[in-house]
Amino acid sequence: MVKVMYEPSRQDPSRRKQRGIRSPGPRILVLDLGVVEAGVIGPTGKILELTPHGNLARVLAQNQLLPDGVDVHFPSNRIFWTNMGNPGEMDGSVQCANVDGTEIRTIISPGHINTPKQLVVDSDSQRLYFADREGMRIWSCDLNGNKLEVLVEAGTNVEDPTCWCVGVQKSKRGKLYWTQKGASNSGKGRIFSIDIARSERQPACLLDNLPEPVDLALDSDGTTLFWTDRGDIPHGNSLNKVALDRLTGLLKTIDTKPQVILRGLHAPIGLKLDEAGGHIYVGDLGGALYRCNFDGSGRQLLYSGDDHSFTGIGLLDNLV
Repeated sequence: MVKVMYEPSRQDPSRRKQRGIRSPGPRILVLDLGVVEAGVIGPTGKILELTPHGNLARVLAQNQLLPDGVDVHFPSNRIFWTNMGNPGEMDGSVQCANVDGTEIRTIISPGHINTPKQLVVDSDSQRLYFADREGMRIWSCDLNGNKLEVLVEAGTNVEDPTCWCVGVQKSKRGKLYWTQKGASNSGKGRIFSIDIARSERQPACLLDNLPEPVDLALDSDGTTLFWTDRGDIPHGNSLNKVALDRLTGLLKTIDTKPQVILRGLHAPIGLKLDEAGGHIYVGDLGGALYRCNFDGSGRQLLYSGDDHSFTGIGLLDNLV
């Protein structure tokens, strides 16, 4: 069982500005699929910890079966992540560990979920939220993997990629967002939302006809939604954002349009906001990790390697 402590952790990057501490930035967690050959699925995945400057600090976990989504629960100083397993089979899993990589535990074992993708930790409710691609669902559970429940069921035909759920985020006001990516470069990707607290969770489609939206990020005010898109140019292989109304959690106006803020990525997947530092971190399947400002300016290549294939991203404070 995960031991949960509720004292504020000094490792939460959002607390750097509150403490008035000058910092080069947070330490970075990156999920690495490794070199995945076509048709060959094996436990080649790793969790890497990088310094704020993008240098490899250490390998926190190895032998992971296609890790995809990662987030940190700062009160307990634990990392949570998903392993996709063999795509299309009921062998996905959710694991956790201390932030130093010790005490790795499986909290949702194979046989319960299909292909878990992006995962987010909600410290307020002490719950995890994650997308299940071929499972066509959005799931939630507690920090021990118990009380597993389906929040969204997008479809029943696994052969229909428009039903595949990939990215997920939750606002402080209880709005849940997720992506349904569609087939590769199909231009049928969509972003949806629901109010979790409502008994009748009628999905609202915020955006459609997107190239291939993947992971999501939401600022703390709930006024800007960011996402990666791995479709083709001119609008794919990109980092994007759209303005939301703070109260409704929907598009700011009916005429609000998405904006591409970073282009030229190589199948981007993971993204993470560092609001204290004013940066967005983005990783791609080409093995590159970037950092940019919230408007896409100041792009920096922090890390790159041909033997890497990056998916999810998490952030830790640079203090140990």
